[in-house]
Amino acid sequence: MSNKNSWTAIRCPIDLCDAHAVTIEALTAAINAAPTASQKMPYARDLIGEVDVLLACASHDAANRNCGLCRGFSMLRRQTANLIVKTGARATP
Repeated sequence: MSNKNSWTAIRCPIDLCDAHAVTIEALTAAINAAPTASQKMPYARDLIGEVDVLLACASHDAANRNCGLCRGFSMLRRQTANLIVKTGARATP
């Protein structure tokens, strides 16, 4: 198995998930590496933008397990990023 989309084993029927996976992984790594919530905030905002593209997929098929996984992971990532932005905003003077 290739490491092309290592954060999931999703096989996107239109390759949208694959197209955003590298950026999502890089933003997640940047969030994890940043020492404070306010430093994590810009990466979290960018992550929200990336996962919003996946959540807005016009080809989403609720019957397709891969689409369900993509939607589920994207929703969790968005919720996490929203919490980071809220926390970072509180921490910013």
